Amino acid sequence: MFFDRKMNGRIVCGNTEISCETIQEQISKYRDFITPYAVSDIPVALLLPRGEIYTLCMLTLLEASIPFLPIDLEMPKNRMEYMLKNVGAEYVISTFEYGRDLTIDGVTVVFWEDIVLRVSNKGAIRSESKAYAKSNIAYYLFTSGSTGKPKAVPILRSALYNFVCGIQERIPAKSGQRILHLTSISFDISFLELVYALYSGLTVVIVSEYTKNHIKDVCNEILDKEVDIVQMTPSRLKMIKIVDEKYSCLRNVQTILVGGEMLPPQLASDLLKYTNARLFNMYGPTETTIWSSCGEIISSEDIHIGTPILNTDFYILDENLDEVMEGTRGEICIGGAGLSSGYCNNSIANSKAFVNLKQGKRVYKTGDYGCYKNGKFYCLGRIDNQIKVNGHRIELEDIDSNIEGLGLVKQVVTCYSEEKNALVSYYIAESIVDKDAFLGGLKPLIPEYMIPKYYVYVEKFIYTISNKVDRNSMVKDFGLGKHSEKTENKARDDYDRAIIDIFERQLETMVNEQDNIEEIVFDSVAFISIIVEIEGRFEIEFDGSMLEKAAFKTVQDVIDYTKNLLK
Repeated sequence: MFFDRKMNGRIVCGNTEISCETIQEQISKYRDFITPYAVSDIPVALLLPRGEIYTLCMLTLLEASIPFLPIDLEMPKNRMEYMLKNVGAEYVISTFEYGRDLTIDGVTVVFWEDIVLRVSNKGAIRSESKAYAKSNIAYYLFTSGSTGKPKAVPILRSALYNFVCGIQERIPAKSGQRILHLTSISFDISFLELVYALYSGLTVVIVSEYTKNHIKDVCNEILDKEVDIVQMTPSRLKMIKIVDEKYSCLRNVQTILVGGEMLPPQLASDLLKYTNARLFNMYGPTETTIWSSCGEIISSEDIHIGTPILNTDFYILDENLDEVMEGTRGEICIGGAGLSSGYCNNSIANSKAFVNLKQGKRVYKTGDYGCYKNGKFYCLGRIDNQIKVNGHRIELEDIDSNIEGLGLVKQVVTCYSEEKNALVSYYIAESIVDKDAFLGGLKPLIPEYMIPKYYVYVEKFIYTISNKVDRNSMVKDFGLGKHSEKTENKARDDYDRAIIDIFERQLETMVNEQDNIEEIVFDSVAFISIIVEIEGRFEIEFDGSMLEKAAFKTVQDVIDYTKNLLK
């Protein structure tokens, strides 16, 4: 039991379906063999692949009142070590595959396979259960932050319970409906897809690690598994649009939850136009427990974040922590049942982020501008995305919205280059757009000082692990879009030249036929983007088994495979 909530959901993982009765039986079996790792309010870290194992282990800890810390498998070891030491973790539950080489002073790796073996031999050995102090903390998560080291956020069980109850009041969901579990386990909104869902009678469709990183496969999973509810960031939904322009994969979805970034009006318009789903804009920082407000979007001309969920308070405050008048911009501050106790071992950050209002109420300063009008709250962008250029304060999202409205590009992200003291807009489009087209379109819409100086064509954006656009990395990695000078390559036919051009635009570097794919393409997302463009250019479709980098050794192999499809 999680408070007074009995789990009554189901899990679908691949071709396996697990009933709530089976889940509860498994939790009961494993509980006695996991409780020995309980150390008061110190979390047990989980370094596990997404899927049945992680879900079962997480739920066992939750129901045993033992706090846990999910760690993404791709987390660099140095950062992982800092995180574990920051929260004082003594145990990491992992598998042989992911944990056998993990060596950190003061941390013991407990292998899941060993736990399974001990459970299977339970009749032959004594119970490992021990008395332990149950914790009021449900989990810890780290926020990446804009500067410095990540900060650990403990979330109380009561806060998580309030979230579950609050979302149950606000989101239309019926027992038996299917919800997609797509989000990274280290991103707190994954708990909506797991904890909220399973304690609300929903069937959770768990997307594999491989599928999660391949947009076409995500689209197929939504259709094949007959998913009713999806939760995604705007960036993820934009990526789907690249391979599924009219969102046909969402045609049977009934509810779409969007959050983690500001919802662009054009994206809202597309979702409302091409799907029959109800669209909800979700808002909330990790520090106030997942989502703190939500609002149904019925028009792309009114992108709001709705109203706070159960037992949650929103305030729009000025720099003196006084409430501003209705319709006036201020900082969104949140209080109530979802509020964290503060960052672990970080008094300086706590004093800045968690403050007491004059009336005595404690709130978290989100760092987001917002306003309240006509009974709804609006998020107006990050304070740290409000930059100053030549004395003028500028909101980057404002520029993005105006550029997208021109209809020249598919997606755009505007950044600030300190080196050039100038605005740079990175965009994805069918082809390179003439700078004069941008200038001619923007001059009637925004002041001169808001018009970007540089426009850089890219094949993909850079995202954080939680699928948010990483503006800082884009400026660092893309620069101003200058390419290396190309040398003459061997004679090529039209097909060779077209495919090489796609690689070079995507990777922003010179490419030759014999270049090794593993050496020049750094991640699966980049490779998929290249393949998608090749498919679109030649109106062909690669076999599903050929959508991995490992399927090709060189660029020439990709060219040859493409030509074979064209025969």
